[in-house]
Amino acid sequence: MFTFVITILFFVMGLAIYRTYFSRRSVVVSPDGIKDSSITIETVPWSAVDAVELKTVSRALTGQQPVAVLLRLRPRAGDTLKLTRRGRMLFLNNDALWIPVGGGMIVDGNPSSPESFSRTIAAYARTYGKGLK
Repeated sequence: MFTFVITILFFVMGLAIYRTYFSRRSVVVSPDGIKDSSITIETVPWSAVDAVELKTVSRALTGQQPVAVLLRLRPRAGDTLKLTRRGRMLFLNNDALWIPVGGGMIVDGNPSSPESFSRTIAAYARTYGKGLK
């Protein structure tokens, strides 16, 4: 019985680690809006976005390190979004949706910087959104 329980625990832990580190995350930016497969269930429309900014943190040796593209949403727009449980718990805070970025980002098969990714999202939001700040 003890061996069976330990085996099940190792299996569940292995599955959690696999899903965390080896699942493929995709971010789709389109004229309709933006969808991050690890955060949103459906596309977040540009009409719900109020502002776009790149959030950074200070690092002692490397200076400013980008961590996320922050989508500031219109008041109460976050209440109507269909997010994953993980997205609602970790990435939606005070009407702001955090889309994590980092080194090793691939856009259309080519390496991309977080700065250019943020500029692309901001350009789409300005073009297809209404009244973006």
